[in-house]
Amino acid sequence: MLLVIWLYAARGHRLIDESMDRSHIISIALRALLAPMIFILSFGIILFHNDYAIYIWLLVIVLEVADLVYRRVRRGSHKEARAEADV
Repeated sequence: MLLVIWLYAARGHRLIDESMDRSHIISIALRALLAPMIFILSFGIILFHNDYAIYIWLLVIVLEVADLVYRRVRRGSHKEARAEADV
């Protein structure tokens, strides 16, 4: 449902800022799909290896942390570029 709500808000920039670019909108939509896709993947894996399905769920945590770190590093590099441009 989070993805449906996001797509409704993002369609034609109805409920989001006009300056938000398409790549940022898509990245938020993909993040909303992350947990449901891993959940569906774990259904298939549990048929063959029960233990592996649990480890697949840990993948959600790893990917969320990696995404958080990536966004912070990217935000920091944008700040540095702006500071250099101002000088």
